[in-house]
Amino acid sequence: MSNEVSSGKTKKSPIAKLPPGVTVDKMLGSGGNEYWRVRLGKKFTGTRTITKYFKTLSTAREWITGDAKDERTSSPSPLLVKAVAGPIGFELTPNQLGSAIAAQKLLNEASLSIDLYAVTQFYLRHTRPEGGEKTIPEVIEELLAVKRRAGKKDSYLKNLGWPLRKFAADFEDSKIHEITKDDFEGWLDEEDFSLATRRNYIRDCGVLFNFAILKKWMTTSPTEGIEKPMVEDREIKILSIRQIARLLLTAQRTPSLHHYLAPIAIQLFAGVRTSEIKRLDWGDVRDKQIIITASNAKTRQRRTITISDALTSWIADQRKDSGPIFPKGKCWRTGFTQLVEAARITPWPRNALRHCFGSYHFAYHKNENLTAAEMGNTPQVIFKHYRAVVLDRDEIKFWKLINKKQEKNVIPFKVA
Repeated sequence: MSNEVSSGKTKKSPIAKLPPGVTVDKMLGSGGNEYWRVRLGKKFTGTRTITKYFKTLSTAREWITGDAKDERTSSPSPLLVKAVAGPIGFELTPNQLGSAIAAQKLLNEASLSIDLYAVTQFYLRHTRPEGGEKTIPEVIEELLAVKRRAGKKDSYLKNLGWPLRKFAADFEDSKIHEITKDDFEGWLDEEDFSLATRRNYIRDCGVLFNFAILKKWMTTSPTEGIEKPMVEDREIKILSIRQIARLLLTAQRTPSLHHYLAPIAIQLFAGVRTSEIKRLDWGDVRDKQIIITASNAKTRQRRTITISDALTSWIADQRKDSGPIFPKGKCWRTGFTQLVEAARITPWPRNALRHCFGSYHFAYHKNENLTAAEMGNTPQVIFKHYRAVVLDRDEIKFWKLINKKQEKNVIPFKVA
């Protein structure tokens, strides 16, 4: 901080005959260096106070007698105001009139061919939205309500609502139109998210901001112009043939986990998603095909999946005419964690059962269109993720994993 050098007496100006409204003071910096402060008061500028600092008194004097004059605004005569603006010109106070002239001068200096009326409209659009003011939590709840009425699934609403509410927790009292790009980008930086999480927040909050723009609660999205992180695709990891065998036999031979046998067999040999298996009914499992209805499918598109001999053998004892494949009221995650630990498959690869089907099916049939149709995906995704994942002709062994009922339940090879 700097302290002004002065005595208790009235100071004498270091520059004689200063214009009215201009003061010059000698200042002392923290390092003992002297410098000079020049203040142009409203009496001089006609609008606002302007302060400048100079290393020497001579440069301060040169500025006062030179460029400082450009900061002055001369008020037009009342006759001129009336001629140009009409009677409303007399409604402006001198300060308002001076500010308007100074503002127009800034626009002219910036070579902007717009007038103060256009600038005022722009300001009001950004500070007082046409649709009214809304807090971020209010916009989030309205967005989710619209998505719900549009038929979006509960899982989608949950996955969208959670990150949005986390964002809102730090801006709970803010109006959504007040959030700037700097605010949002600063929040992302403070949270120190991983690249993938940062990308997801930019995407999800972008949905929120675009919805607010549609409702005229804000004019521009704070996510606009923010660079989205480049995230490498996760490497697909699948289970080995022996791990698959251990998993199936563990579910078959453990009474408390036996209700997982049919669901995991259907996931392994039919590629059904976990979210779909929880809604699947035995009535949808026919002799040769599994029907995934549009209401059960993640993509809301109906598809059919061929039932292989391997899948038939593992679900034969549990088939019913109707009823849920996975018992209602049971927690999937808790029991499934117990199952993979009992089968000694840790750590568990992400989405391993569906990835197993995609990889072994594509390796066996060599037809991305066929695999995509059964998985409810696109051929491009199949080729990108499941090509060259299975090695050593293991796809042959996979489709021969038959549950042979003899004196004991075994499969046709030794399981370590």
